[in-house]
Amino acid sequence: MFNKAMILNYSVKKDSPITPAQKKYLMALAQYHNVAVTVPIDGMTKSQASRMIDGIIGQYGKIPVR
Repeated sequence: MFNKAMILNYSVKKDSPITPAQKKYLMALAQYHNVAVTVPIDGMTKSQASRMIDGIIGQYGKIPVR
């Protein structure tokens, strides 16, 4: 059925480290809602930080604006 080998082109997405703004917001969210962050924040990628921030906001809500 398959007689020819095909070339597979795949490029891996480059992971970028967490931005200072994300780090600051994540730490503030965790502190405000008293959520323990078990993953080292400095070792996170942008994507991981965004997922964690979205999860905390989804479960507990945003920090109220003063």
